[in-house]
Amino acid sequence: MKKDFSIIKNKFIFLILSLILIVLFVSGLLFDENTLSGQISFNIKLNNSSEETFLWDDGQGSLYVFLPSYASMKNLKIKHAESDFYIEGESAFDGMDCSSFELNKFYKVEKKGLLKSKSYKLIFMKSENVSSMHVTTVSGGMKSIKFSRDNSELSNIRIYNEKGILDYQGGYSDKIKGRGNTTWSLDKKPFTIKLEKEANLLGMGQGFDWVLLANGYDESNIRNKLVYDFASKFLKTWSPESRYIDLYINGEYMGLYLLTEKIGVSKERFKAGENGALIQLTQDYKIKDKDTVINYKNRNFILEYPYEINEKQLNELTNAIKSVDDALKNDDSKSLDKLIDIDSMAKKFLIDEVFLNKDEDEVSSYYYYDAEYNKLFAGPIWDYDLCLGNDAGMYTDESKDYKQILSLNKVWYKYLYENEYFKDYVIDLYKKEFRSLYNRYIEERTDILLDEINTSAKMNAIRWNQLKEKIYDNGIILKTHDSIMILKDFIKNRINFLDDLWLNDKYCLVTVMKDKDIVFDYVYVKKGETIKELPDAQEFKAADIIYWYLPDGSKYDDSVKIEDDMVIYPKLSFSGGNALNKLVGKVMENQMFILPLLFCGIWGILGLILLFNDIKINGNFTRKKDGGNG
Repeated sequence: MKKDFSIIKNKFIFLILSLILIVLFVSGLLFDENTLSGQISFNIKLNNSSEETFLWDDGQGSLYVFLPSYASMKNLKIKHAESDFYIEGESAFDGMDCSSFELNKFYKVEKKGLLKSKSYKLIFMKSENVSSMHVTTVSGGMKSIKFSRDNSELSNIRIYNEKGILDYQGGYSDKIKGRGNTTWSLDKKPFTIKLEKEANLLGMGQGFDWVLLANGYDESNIRNKLVYDFASKFLKTWSPESRYIDLYINGEYMGLYLLTEKIGVSKERFKAGENGALIQLTQDYKIKDKDTVINYKNRNFILEYPYEINEKQLNELTNAIKSVDDALKNDDSKSLDKLIDIDSMAKKFLIDEVFLNKDEDEVSSYYYYDAEYNKLFAGPIWDYDLCLGNDAGMYTDESKDYKQILSLNKVWYKYLYENEYFKDYVIDLYKKEFRSLYNRYIEERTDILLDEINTSAKMNAIRWNQLKEKIYDNGIILKTHDSIMILKDFIKNRINFLDDLWLNDKYCLVTVMKDKDIVFDYVYVKKGETIKELPDAQEFKAADIIYWYLPDGSKYDDSVKIEDDMVIYPKLSFSGGNALNKLVGKVMENQMFILPLLFCGIWGILGLILLFNDIKINGNFTRKKDGGNG
């Protein structure tokens, strides 16, 4: 009897649970709480055409309509609306006029369902001063590109300037595809555009290939643009032109992008001689199977032009790279002057160093080899989103970010900077050309760019959740507005430091060694001041630093004021200290084991809880079968 009752009880519980699941399933069908993005579209009327944009749901109760600069509310209508969508109590319908709505004002919206309704806030936002690009893919989606950045979608592309005048109209033979490496892993994706026919987009000159930079790592959105524009005035050679655009793909607002000329050889871009070659210094993870790669001493150079090269030309190019590398490491100024174009190298060095480009001399560094003169020229420049204090340094003390010569931690740039002839050339160039142009251009241009993209940047920040707090590698918690303030401060602090270092001789270089042969760090200290901070034992993976000493073996006195460049060494202890310090040291040295140990600990605790619960319910570890003795 008890057994029958137990069976009935279990069936009843199963029936109740099934009914609950059915109700939840049906209510899910009757009201989709996932997102309203893409469900409601708006038609933007122009003189001879129209464009479509979809409503965007931020997932937190707010709905946005992001409009391009040329749009006006009087020319905006709802193109497609669900019948259960209400704005300020009025049922939305296809063709509904939006002229009565205002920009940047909240409107109450209700999405009604059979079982329940949900309320939202609707906001119309409009860009200013920025052109727009509308991409419609033949497939109607971007699935193939999301699957792989190397895939492309046939597309129809339209570009309008900020006043709504059509600048470019393609057919359905243009292509859009993904690009980037680390940037491709971000939510906001970068793209490349390949046009069927050459076109002069927004006055930048004819070209087939274009890049849509997402500036995903740069919340200010101006670092790349600022450096490109400065380089176009400072360098004698070609630098990529760029324009801001609001990007819409299949009606979805994708954010603020920088439309840029792609690095390449053409009659209106970088010009190469008959036997010239364009190469890009890069790292292993960026190399593709199809690439022609010259590897010399763990330095990878991808051949960008010509697209095909014979063995003799490849050997000649390889030997040119080897000769430059040898001359640099042997500090051979005479040979170096014959092997590289000093002026172009010094100018690119200055741009990289002054703007503190994290990727300098590692990735996205382009060089041009002129076979006629057997010389290597530096440029064109590319990729400056990680510059000017954006993920700039290894330090928690942000002042050290701008008080450094990043080149000392690189390869070719380190040898160049330590070469007296090249260093003197750089400082003279900085004094006579760079500094005056910087004064006239950078601060003013920074404000102009920020003002130009102000409203579009706000839309972009909302679209990609950049209004929330974010933590950068230097440990500073930022918001979008704060990142702009930090950028401005960094620009000022950086140039003041370089003035004092190169022009006013106010700094000394302290080289901090790890041992007799390995440099650990470079620290700049103002003359007449003491070294305020040195690495601790943990950074050397040691138990203790007994003392610091000088090259002659004498102890370093940290109360002595620095007046000249100097080298100091740590006297390290790898034993001693109490057991806890040793344990902490081991844990810090083997941080990779922390997460697995933590996981195992949590798993063990959960296991004990479940086991205890089982004992509590059943009274013992073994269940009896059918009330018997087995």
